Amino acid sequence: MIDPKSVPRGGVLGIDPGSASGCLAYISPGFIGTWPIGDLTERELADLVLALAKSARLAIIEQVGAMPKQGIASAFKFGRNYGALRALLAASGVVWVEVLPAKWQREIGCAPRAGKAKGDHKRALRALAQQLFPSAKVRAVEADALLLAQWGVISRGQPPLTLDDLLGL
Repeated sequence: MIDPKSVPRGGVLGIDPGSASGCLAYISPGFIGTWPIGDLTERELADLVLALAKSARLAIIEQVGAMPKQGIASAFKFGRNYGALRALLAASGVVWVEVLPAKWQREIGCAPRAGKAKGDHKRALRALAQQLFPSAKVRAVEADALLLAQWGVISRGQPPLTLDDLLGL
């Protein structure tokens, strides 16, 4: 795992807040890093988010809520995780933005789920992330966080990072 304290300054932090399958992604010219957060303790999560936020110029967190048919215990755990991530961003002092899934997915070039099976939609997101970041082996758990970070780059009026940018060429 990449030491979060060694990431280059000025990148964008993307946060997929899922409690079991959440992930953080940090992108900047010449650098791509991902950190799954599902199995981290609260202390480990705090250390990781604060270290990455210290180097980031911007953080993007997916604005989420409980889903229909989600159990009470899992909805509570999900909400607790989401709240903890928001609090860590606020405490870090980094500029951060919340964005609805339908908005970032539409603007990054992947139609929102609406009617698609969840697995099909997740595969489409992973394929898009792999296309945008061909030098990385993108796993399903990392795709949303990478795409959120890329949306952060695009939404702030900067051109998307290219393969050459990411490779530092």
